[in-house]
Amino acid sequence: MGISAAVVVIVAAVAGATLLSTDGPTLADAQRECKTAFAREFQARIDRADAGTSPVVASMTGVDLDESREVDGGFEVNGAVQYTLTASLVGTVPNTLMFTCTAKVTKDGLATTVRNRT
Repeated sequence: MGISAAVVVIVAAVAGATLLSTDGPTLADAQRECKTAFAREFQARIDRADAGTSPVVASMTGVDLDESREVDGGFEVNGAVQYTLTASLVGTVPNTLMFTCTAKVTKDGLATTVRNRT
């Protein structure tokens, strides 16, 4: 039982040290966190725009990652959220919202910021 606990502590320490490396996150970490950040940003925008009174329903249908590039202390990841807008008189209209996410390690862990892609 003592050996199992020691192994868990060592694995947790190695995983934490890898994520919180002063060199920044790995590309896989940045892509995973940015994909989640894109979905959260889209949902937050829908929540702000809708306020429960809109006759138009927005539904996210997917999140795609595009190119990624290394920046100082992390990565920038481009991506797109695919969604549909549905209204009673118009039907369903597909659309895409393109974002850029920056993922960097802070003292609190991996932080992401999302902005519109230009």
